[in-house]
Amino acid sequence: MVALTFDDGPDPVWTPAVLEALARARARATFFVVAEQLLEPGGPDLLSAILAGGHRIEAHCARHVAQDEQDRAAIQADVEKLLGALDDNLGLRPHLWRPPYGRLNDPHSIEVAEQVGLELVLWTCDPRDYRNTPWEAMLQEVKSALDEDSVILLHDSRRYAHDADSAANTVALIEPLVELVRARGYHVGPLPVPHSRRML
Repeated sequence: MVALTFDDGPDPVWTPAVLEALARARARATFFVVAEQLLEPGGPDLLSAILAGGHRIEAHCARHVAQDEQDRAAIQADVEKLLGALDDNLGLRPHLWRPPYGRLNDPHSIEVAEQVGLELVLWTCDPRDYRNTPWEAMLQEVKSALDEDSVILLHDSRRYAHDADSAANTVALIEPLVELVRARGYHVGPLPVPHSRRML
């Protein structure tokens, strides 16, 4: 299974565009969400739209701050705020936790993950869509790294990107990327919870 994953949403402009592209491609994905985005007007409706499309919602953060810049108490407070927001707005309990920027505060991140019952996960392929990389170049990047267990990192928000304010190239990438995955004979979908690529 090749897993498509999207970080940093929900975004009022780009999350719907990503969902439309996934629907055209007849593909499902995992969305790692941010509480401060979810808690903005329309945020819960966007998450409901993600679920209605057959996609999975998992934990990213409450505020987009690298864990290696926080102490244990701050890391725990952050994830608990996110878990509370998901429970209050959707009655949803995630299983997976992707840290911002993929950066941990070892061993505190691992201890907190165990305490709150989440599995830390990363990715295997990062085509750097946050740099506004043209979709054709991103497709070539994925092509060179693609295997049947790939976890592809993309973003449905540009709120935390320093190099791009548009996700248009990400949206344009989705359909040809799904075609590539299927042409290789692989299945595409959300990150499976029981068999996800563990970070550690």
